[in-house]
Amino acid sequence: MTEFIPRPPSRPNRRSRRGLLALLAIAALIAGSAADRWLAPRTAARTTLRPSDLTITVSGPATLEATRRSSVGSRLTGNVATMLVDRNDVVTRGRVIATLEADDLERQLESARASARAAETAIAVARADEARSQAALTNARANLGRQEALLQRGVATAATQDAAQSTYRQTSADLERAKAAVDQAIAQAAAADANVELQAVKVEEATIRAPIDGVVISRSRWIGDTVGPGTEIAAIVDPGSIVFTTRLDESVMARLEPGRTATVRPSGGTPVSAAITQVSRSVDAETREFTVDLRPATLPPNWAIGQRAVAEITIATRTDVLSVPIGAIDRRDGRPTVWLELDGRAWPRSVTTGEVGGDRIEIVSGLAEGDVVLTEPRGIWSGMRVEAAGQRR
Repeated sequence: MTEFIPRPPSRPNRRSRRGLLALLAIAALIAGSAADRWLAPRTAARTTLRPSDLTITVSGPATLEATRRSSVGSRLTGNVATMLVDRNDVVTRGRVIATLEADDLERQLESARASARAAETAIAVARADEARSQAALTNARANLGRQEALLQRGVATAATQDAAQSTYRQTSADLERAKAAVDQAIAQAAAADANVELQAVKVEEATIRAPIDGVVISRSRWIGDTVGPGTEIAAIVDPGSIVFTTRLDESVMARLEPGRTATVRPSGGTPVSAAITQVSRSVDAETREFTVDLRPATLPPNWAIGQRAVAEITIATRTDVLSVPIGAIDRRDGRPTVWLELDGRAWPRSVTTGEVGGDRIEIVSGLAEGDVVLTEPRGIWSGMRVEAAGQRR
């Protein structure tokens, strides 16, 4: 008789086990997400809407500039002999900034002065020649008169009278040449004097002076450097002319005028108060922006030309306005939305927004006084339980 041996049970299919485990993991994730979304409350900052004043502002990037700025250079070509200022020095108009080597210029000035003295001497010689010619002409005129009288009495001959006439004409011509020589000597003396003035100006221009009162913001050359016309040696700005030039969209141009107040926040600096001094009448054809100059009430510490800032200009102040922090506005399908807390849960509501004032934005419709709005609704889901910080037990 054959002995019966029972067959061992088959092992479960390994693929089935893996699929089951995956389904369980997915189910756990879904359950955890649902619990996080619907059961576990989320801490969220909120605010209760109350009518308040809203200061309407516009803002834009700004750059610190100066309306009175001078690039100090030389009209001459030469080497820097002395440099008497450095960056951040306060200077007054006329103060010596630098000097150029001027030995050659001084020699040219002395030569021009010597030429001027020689020209003055030439004038004296020419005037003496004119006086001599004038005397000779007077003598020739008298002699001609005597010869004409003697000829009429028959004492002198016609030849003698002709000789006297010729002498008279010659002395007249000599006098005219002498007068012309005097005029020429005077003109040459004037040219020599002008050359003296020119050379003196060049010597003076070798001493470079500050054209305005202000602060030295840059120094570009050092002793021994060669400079020429158009070469900047130093730059000076008048701190009293400093403005923040702000770029704004053309849509707000009609609402701006000189005198409106503003707050300027320099990059990495302390905010300063300012006021509009000038509104540009030119709009950039590509960006559709125009510029506004804002004069600060006080200069920011450690200011620098070209420093970047953000300017916020006050347009108007509205009263009894419902507004929320800008961060409370969410975008759903391109429409502005806020999240309300109703019975401990968050629900979205579409709103119509108005003007911006600082970090708040006007709510024209969609909300009412007393509504509780979540101010930072990131990661909030519709119907999610929410609670204020410190509320959880």
